[in-house]
Amino acid sequence: MGYMSEEKVIHFLKVLGERIRTVVEEFGLEDDLDLIEVRYASKTLGILDVADGFDDPENWADAECSLEELRNDPYLDVFRICEGEWYNYVYGYEARGTGKVGKALYDAFTDSAEDFDMTMDYYDRALGFQLRESWKKQFEEEMKD
Repeated sequence: MGYMSEEKVIHFLKVLGERIRTVVEEFGLEDDLDLIEVRYASKTLGILDVADGFDDPENWADAECSLEELRNDPYLDVFRICEGEWYNYVYGYEARGTGKVGKALYDAFTDSAEDFDMTMDYYDRALGFQLRESWKKQFEEEMKD
């Protein structure tokens, strides 16, 4: 797991969830919310759970494996798995620069990442977030090899 403290992860998810809620309400995306989950350590939760006050990781659902095992990446801090159009909106906006929904979601994710000094990376149908400190440690380790 990355270097981000649990407290900071919770704060990040709260800010991100509030921004996502704004986009969801503006564009009527409520039906797709069931398809978005967040992975942290060995826990999983819905994208808006923390923003809704479900902010105690002890009460989050246990995942079938830890995030590090899932992605084989000890530096990853938070992972958001997407289904449906969400990933297409965000990735499509970055790739082609089109779409109001894509721009709004892209801004919500990237602004939240920047606010917490994190990077955002694309995976297959998912977005990964890691603290810049985690990214630097990963880069240093890779340069040793």
